[in-house]
Amino acid sequence: MRLPCNCNNILGLWLVFLVFIFSSNVYAYPKRIASINLCTDQLLFEIAAPNKIISITYLSLDPEISNHPKRAKKYRVNHGLAEEIVHLNPDLILAGKYSSLSATKILRKLGFEIAEFEPAVSIDGIYKNIERLSNLIGRPNIGRKLIQKIKHKFNPDNMENHAKKPTAVIFKARGFTLGKNSLANEVVLHSGLTNIAQDKIRGSFDYMPLEQLIALNPDLIITDAFNENSPSLSQNLLKHPALGKITQIGSRENHPNVAVVPARYWNCGNSFITHALAQLKNWQIKVNK
Repeated sequence: MRLPCNCNNILGLWLVFLVFIFSSNVYAYPKRIASINLCTDQLLFEIAAPNKIISITYLSLDPEISNHPKRAKKYRVNHGLAEEIVHLNPDLILAGKYSSLSATKILRKLGFEIAEFEPAVSIDGIYKNIERLSNLIGRPNIGRKLIQKIKHKFNPDNMENHAKKPTAVIFKARGFTLGKNSLANEVVLHSGLTNIAQDKIRGSFDYMPLEQLIALNPDLIITDAFNENSPSLSQNLLKHPALGKITQIGSRENHPNVAVVPARYWNCGNSFITHALAQLKNWQIKVNK
């Protein structure tokens, strides 16, 4: 006996089966993202949808080093500890390659997905981290827009050119300076300045005695510490009488040889690096008037 065939039902079942097979192989973008590193916090704020962020580090609350302190107040903060993250049950955890190592080890053993990011020590490094994160969380268009924004500002055609490039030294808290293979150095060079400390120190980060700074006699001292609300040893060093005419600091309105670039603009690699570049270009405009 021949059974009646309901082709519509059979076709419907096949469609359901195919949809199931296809969906099981599609990557599900994370809906609950936690960050245990300041720099991944900052990237997350720029790329992710606000409702996908469930936790960021307490460091993002600090306006000296964070570009998003007000936004950070809306989220649960962590201190890079595994026990703070486990109960949040995130789909994805963002971490720095060289920070919170014990936490990432524990969280990985517990089966959590972790994406570790290298610190950006160049503009290209920023592009790579933005592209990677934006792809990971399903927002590649946002990533491309951020990259284009930075590329526009760092276009070689926009680079400052002088017959004689002004010299500069980055002088940070406690007398440390930055040289080759550092993000700050690349910004300084792109602004049309010459970082004369880059060949005088070991590596990308080193201590510079006050005597050496005076001997170099740079046209510009770049600091992130000249802040009346946040005194530091670097600020005190800049006011040292031995610097004399190099800094000429009598007040905040009278320091033509000092450019203040807030640490939050270039301590992490993100789109705010364009603000650091603008600060240095503005200094040159004022000096060349």
